[in-house]
Amino acid sequence: MKVNISVTSIGVFLVLGAIIILTLRGVSVFKILTNHVSENVTEAFQDAKEDTDLILTTCPAESISFVDNGGRTLCCDGEVHAGVCKGSTICSLSEGVGNTPTCGEWLGAYLAEKGKNRCPPSMPKYFEKDGVGGCTAGVRNSDGTSAIGKSCNLYKTQKEDNMQMDSCTNQKMLEETQCFTNGMNSTKALHGLGGSYCVDCKYTDPVTQAPISSIHDKSYLNEMK
Repeated sequence: MKVNISVTSIGVFLVLGAIIILTLRGVSVFKILTNHVSENVTEAFQDAKEDTDLILTTCPAESISFVDNGGRTLCCDGEVHAGVCKGSTICSLSEGVGNTPTCGEWLGAYLAEKGKNRCPPSMPKYFEKDGVGGCTAGVRNSDGTSAIGKSCNLYKTQKEDNMQMDSCTNQKMLEETQCFTNGMNSTKALHGLGGSYCVDCKYTDPVTQAPISSIHDKSYLNEMK
């Protein structure tokens, strides 16, 4: 009888121990997943929250609005039945809800992704209308379709981009070009060459004081292509 009680006690302790361990692990996994989701959402919309010039009053294209149980107006990319989105809730026309951003934040993240690696450093904000984009350092209109102030254009084809002096592609090439790396005091500008633009680097020879000009090899290679 004593042996049976001992075995039973050990069994109970083992079961309780397993439950405690699994519970602790479950809490740990939940925290990891929660933190992971939170980090992704924060990273995805971190820059967009700084875009205070973007405010959407209607749902993005191909999404429909609905009102949830809390009285908030949300946007669904699928069908809505009895006030429930059967697709994905992409943004909120009211305040942000949990991991759902406001539609202004959603638009900021969307435009940032479209303009990534296309806008010059001096004009980092992308805008777009009917598939034609551009970049600016100034203020965009509230739906992100145009800009107020200095801007550049992103044309529909690479050929048009290369041929236009006001293209964001040429401006980005100009700003990112390093003409000389040995401390020479140089200047640079876009220079028409054939059917496109190249970066023309100029400096004064420190010995002869003669002006020297050269074309950046990468921009020249683009022209040859």
